Parts: sequence; structure tokens; C-alpha cells
Amino acid sequence: MPILSRVRQLTGFAVSLILITAVAASPILSRDAEATTVFQFQANGTWIENLAILPGGDLLLTRMDEPELWRANPADGSGSLVHRFDQATALMGITHLHDDRYAVVVGNVTIADIGQPTPGSFSLWAVDLAADAPQISPIVAIPEAGWLNGMTRLDDESRTLLVADSRNGVIWKVKPSSGEYEVALSGHSLEPNAQSLGVNGVHAVGMTVYYTSSSLSSLFRVALDAQGHAAGPVETVVASDPPSDDFALASDGTAYLMANGNNLVQRVSSTGELSTLAGSKDSSLVAGPSAGQVSADGSILYVVTCGGHIAPPQGRQEPAKVVAIKL
Repeated sequence: MPILSRVRQLTGFAVSLILITAVAASPILSRDAEATTVFQFQANGTWIENLAILPGGDLLLTRMDEPELWRANPADGSGSLVHRFDQATALMGITHLHDDRYAVVVGNVTIADIGQPTPGSFSLWAVDLAADAPQISPIVAIPEAGWLNGMTRLDDESRTLLVADSRNGVIWKVKPSSGEYEVALSGHSLEPNAQSLGVNGVHAVGMTVYYTSSSLSSLFRVALDAQGHAAGPVETVVASDPPSDDFALASDGTAYLMANGNNLVQRVSSTGELSTLAGSKDSSLVAGPSAGQVSADGSILYVVTCGGHIAPPQGRQEPAKVVAIKL
């Protein structure tokens, strides 16, 4: 089925790099939080890239080692395949659209080190779980994209999506209802460098978007106008070492950073204080955390992993898993 796309090139809407309220922090060491593995694949080499929490408590999991969407029940540890996207090799970001519909990033990525994408291969698809058999339909292909990664819904009313492009260093704005897309945000804080990805995870709270930069080892935020473009300067929430992959946001303003290459999860308070929540370089507790989501009641942080692919703890990889951390 052909996927129609329309793109408008923006001029004059690049994000200016005026970094204010910057916090350069060294993490405060703390004891591991209470953490339990609630789902795990059986084979090494598996990679869970992202997740969404369903209203009933089940989890939707995207895989980067296979083009598969899984559903896991953290209550009993079971899991099942929802859909395999045979036209691609990997799934990346996922977010709730509305009702029982979810948007998924689909594309071609070869897992080597942090992964090697095929520019021009990425598209967004809708997954409707209202019926017993999931309904899968295309939203739009974005051939200009280099590596679509994290994704978030901007607001309930417009259902607009923001999608991080880690290779091109921009955030795309997508209207699922029409398939229209454009570059919403660009600038130095989103750009990659020779050693690392640029913008990685992205989450919206109202009309403010938060995003991690792997290349700058920082969590940023910027207010948006009604059109989804920058309405002010970029703010640095926290500058940290090690760099983060994706992250999770809690309703109280706390952020949880996934330090994939260091096998740990870091907590950033609403005032910018950085501390270690769980894991360490040599620990398999959260071996290669790639993304996280906080439960609706705020009591659990679900963390998905790549099994320590980037930095195997004590030289040993393990199957990808989901860890529930009590908050």
C-alpha cells in the first residue's frame, strides 16, 4: 500500500541555542531502588527499544533486533507477539494516539555498537488494539528522516506527534490524521557529533517538550507555540555524565534518565538534582536501559533494556528484559 506524504520545509523556526538554567551535575550515589524483572526474552541479542503502558497495565514493547511489537503482562511475566513488520528490520519509538490506537516508528537498523540506520527507510504506523485481532495501518513515510527514534504525542486535542531524528538532529512534527509532516525543532542542542547520536528521547508535557541529547549528555526542554515550534529559548534541565538514551517523566516533574552504556538509571529531581536510582557499570540489574515509563499512579518505573549490548556488565550479555522499579 503506498504511503502518501506531504512535507513543508520551514524557514526561520530553528531552535536558538540559548541555554539557561543549566545544571552541570555529578550524580549523588544512592542505594539501588527495589527492582524486579517482570518480563524477559529467552535469548541473548534481543533488544527492547521502547514501551507504552496500556490502560489495564500490560506493556507494549518495541524491538530493535527484530521488527516486532510485543505485549507483556508484568503481573505474570508472560508475553506475546502483537505484530511483525516484515517490510523493516527494527521498531523504535512508540506512543499513545487516542483510544486504543498507538503510533510506532518502523525502519531499518542494523545493530552494531549503538546501531546503524538506513536513512530514508523510516515510517510511522498505527496499531489499533480495539478488536481481538490488532489492526495495523500506515500513517506516513518520512524519506527525509535519517534515524527516527523517540516519539511523543504533543497534546490530547490535536493528537500531533513529535518524533526525534537522531541522525539529522531535528524533531519532526507529524499530523496522523493527514500524514502531513515538517521539521518543528532544529539547532545545536539536537545535533549529533562524530561519536554519538543527537536528540534521542522526546516527551511532551502540555506545550513543553523535553528531550535528551546523547552527544551533549544533557536533558533539555523548550516551550512550544500553538503550531508546535519553539516559543522561547532552549533550557538545560541537567547536564550529566554518562550520556542518556531515552528517559521517562513523572507527573511531579521528576525525570529518569536511561544511561544505556553504563547500565544505570539516574533520577533528576524537579530542581535539577541528579542521583543514581538503580544499577551500575558492572551490574546486570538494568543491563543496557533503553527507555522507561512511569505507571499512571506514579508508583512504578518500568525500564526496558537491551541486555547490556553496548557495555556488557562484567563482560556478559543477557536477554533483553523489563524491570519494574518501585518509586
